Amino acid sequence: MFKVKGYFFAIFAIALFLQGCNDDIFVEPAPDLVDNIKLSGYGDAAEFKLPTNGLKKVSFGNETDYYTSTDYYDANGEPANSLANVKKIVYGSPRFRIEVDIDGEDVRVRSIANTYDANLIMWAVLDYGYMTRTVDIVITPGAPMEITECSYFMDYGVRGSKKNLLLRQRVTNNSDRTQRAVYYPYKDVCSRIDVVAEDRVFDGVRATVPVPLYTGGEWHENADNTADIVVGGTSYFYSAGVDINEEAYVDVPANTTVTIELTVEWATFEVESWIEFRLPNTDSEWIMVNPCKIFQPAGYELDVICEE
Repeated sequence: MFKVKGYFFAIFAIALFLQGCNDDIFVEPAPDLVDNIKLSGYGDAAEFKLPTNGLKKVSFGNETDYYTSTDYYDANGEPANSLANVKKIVYGSPRFRIEVDIDGEDVRVRSIANTYDANLIMWAVLDYGYMTRTVDIVITPGAPMEITECSYFMDYGVRGSKKNLLLRQRVTNNSDRTQRAVYYPYKDVCSRIDVVAEDRVFDGVRATVPVPLYTGGEWHENADNTADIVVGGTSYFYSAGVDINEEAYVDVPANTTVTIELTVEWATFEVESWIEFRLPNTDSEWIMVNPCKIFQPAGYELDVICEE
């Protein structure tokens, strides 16, 4: 009977010892961290405590932008050579930026810009070696991406033309006198510019920029001819040199049926644009050469075919 009790107490003592080992060696308390942060894209900040004991690595990611970089700086603004020396972390791309200021366990996250039209969802991963913790960060839309300059390599553009049948209409005049039909050839015909993004990170950027104007049989740069463009897409606008109220007439003889065809001629221009982008609230700029195709109505033909 004694041997059984002794065996039982020996097992119990070993279990208590192992439990103590687990608490002291294998299981460390998880640091108490903020789980999520939401900031305005127009500039905002959040402050919290970050336990740094045992912190091995800090990294970032997001759901939207692949063109990102993360830079780590020391107290002198120089690249930090170890995590222990990091005082500022800058994470972003040409389309957004956040900055993280670190002072011991005091952390301040600042949103500098978010030029996307939707919330930007990102996260910071804190690696403590034995575990990782994630802090979700949401930045709401802020000021749009800026285009500070746009010009064109006019001497290297490819000029051309094309024609489109815009209207075919059958008109009958049952009266005993000539009737006049009035048309507005350019009223529903917009100029068009297609801008292909040199890098897709700039897709969707919108701005008002000058567009070359076709006049006198040639294409010319013209600061007054502007369009609201979207990079990576097609934009429609009315060129300064096109009168959308111009009228064209067809006189239909009495007791006659005619077919009227309106054909619009387009001047076309394939040219590369030189666009300078800037991230709001920063001095960061990117210069991109983006291929463009421009279409402008340059004339029309109004044909009348009489039925016998």
